[in-house]
Amino acid sequence: MNDDEIKEFSKYLAEHKPKWNDLKDNEKQTVSFIYSHIISSNFDQIFAMLEKLNAQVESLEVRLPSAVQELESVEDFIKKYELAIVDFSAEWCVPCYLYDAPLEKLAREDKEVAVGRIDIDKHRDDVKKWFNGAMAIPLLLSFRKGKIIQRVTGVFKGQKAFDTVKWMAQRLKVPDEEFQKTLKWAEKVAEKKNWILNPNKQIREGLIAALTHSRLTEKVGYCPCKKEKIPQNICPCRPVEGKYLGADKKIEKEKGCCYCGLFCHKDYAKKIAKALIS
Repeated sequence: MNDDEIKEFSKYLAEHKPKWNDLKDNEKQTVSFIYSHIISSNFDQIFAMLEKLNAQVESLEVRLPSAVQELESVEDFIKKYELAIVDFSAEWCVPCYLYDAPLEKLAREDKEVAVGRIDIDKHRDDVKKWFNGAMAIPLLLSFRKGKIIQRVTGVFKGQKAFDTVKWMAQRLKVPDEEFQKTLKWAEKVAEKKNWILNPNKQIREGLIAALTHSRLTEKVGYCPCKKEKIPQNICPCRPVEGKYLGADKKIEKEKGCCYCGLFCHKDYAKKIAKALIS
């Protein structure tokens, strides 16, 4: 890029700093490449790059066929499998692709939960019944014995997308009564410490599912966001010297949420609730 292009690009970055900071290095290079060639109207190179990316994707699909099943009927799929997650998407839906890798990982690693994807444009009549009103995507639905257990709308990025899909699978595996036990326990903890459970239902239910699954498989409820299975990481987590403050200190110091986001300071919970409404 020449000096004028660099100046324009710097202005663009200043206006989109949060999004830019979320990108990986190779993604930043791609954005810089595309931006510079748009500035110079060099569309031939842009199209050449897109063709290359498309060819690379097609090559991967040949070498690594997807473990996610392409569906023509949601009804038939959930009748065939006791535990299932269905991804409602479309080719034009860019945010939908953010769930591709998490769903692929789940489909390959978890043999208890079947994972399927249906294109809402190709099977519009079949999918209408699964939406509440407008056919807004991304949409993930989890089913147990044909019954909807969880509905996830919108999209989370990065690790949150992987966690969301993993928690959906864990929610399917835990009995409803055990899920409710964990929820009531969390409500009591929040009441005792003057905290508020995360107002975002999708996040709250995902974390409760993860804690319930941990309690049933590990005998204790380890914090869903920490890999170390040590006593200090039993929810609500306690301080680990040099690594974590612990839930109490983190919430009080930052006036925010604990590490996983289940327990929140009451003022921060109000902000979350307000953002959900807007």
